[in-house]
Amino acid sequence: MTGKNNIIRKVKNFKVPIYYYEMQRKLKKNGIDLSNFFGKQDYENEFKEFVSSIISYVELASIYSTYPITKAKEIIKSREFLADKKVEYTTISILTLGPKIDNIILSKEKNERIISDTIIEVYLSKARETIFEMINEEAAKDNYIISKPTFIYSPFEVENKIIYEGDLLELLKENSSEKILVNFSNSMINPYFTEIFFVNWTYKKTKK
Repeated sequence: MTGKNNIIRKVKNFKVPIYYYEMQRKLKKNGIDLSNFFGKQDYENEFKEFVSSIISYVELASIYSTYPITKAKEIIKSREFLADKKVEYTTISILTLGPKIDNIILSKEKNERIISDTIIEVYLSKARETIFEMINEEAAKDNYIISKPTFIYSPFEVENKIIYEGDLLELLKENSSEKILVNFSNSMINPYFTEIFFVNWTYKKTKK
């Protein structure tokens, strides 16, 4: 990757597996009894149909750009962005579930909204893992290892999130978010179910 200033990748309409069990486990942990909501007789199949209905409105898209660390420090305006001296590159990713799902989820009643949010949270995390693996494969080709994601923005509670002190509109423009229909208006990122994260690249020394 030596000498390359900015590599942009766009991925649209990709598919990720639906992890029904993980969704159910998370809902149970949050105190939701699916048998009460869907009926005790065949709630698992009812739940799967509900999940499939929700996911059918998802239009996954991601765009990610890889910058030299000096450029990344100019873009990621945060005092919490303290990259190790060994970091050479940073990839910034914007990942969205698209606009169609917003109205479907945001218009639901309380219990349906809780269940739907959890479904989307798990699905988004799996989509993130897919993008992470794509970036990881690119890095590995050049003998780099990448860090775990650090979040700039997410509609959900996530670990390893920094306080971003810059202009999100400028951040989106810098990373060509319009190519996947992500924008900033009315003081918020649209579509609602969109997240921004970055990973750092460190060169992996080979054993002699």
